[in-house]
Amino acid sequence: APFQWDDVGSWLSLPRLNGSDAQGNTTDGLFAGVDTQGCIVRTSDDHLVATLGLRNLIIVHTPDATLVADAAQSERIKQLLDLLTEQQLQQYL
Repeated sequence: APFQWDDVGSWLSLPRLNGSDAQGNTTDGLFAGVDTQGCIVRTSDDHLVATLGLRNLIIVHTPDATLVADAAQSERIKQLLDLLTEQQLQQYL
């Protein structure tokens, strides 16, 4: 059988693995969106992420940091990680 590679370490793999709602959003945690499409939102059940008029973003909230990124730029995450290391902010990785 043919095997299709899926980089499960990629944010963009989450919709394939976890599914999406009718607007194409993949969410994990407390989320409410109006006119929001194609977004990946990860938060906790006690922190609401609310969006309005967004397209194709990755939003990840943790207790000590929040990432907001254009999904089309997700392959550049290493540049951001390098910047955090350069600025001695590794504790947020």
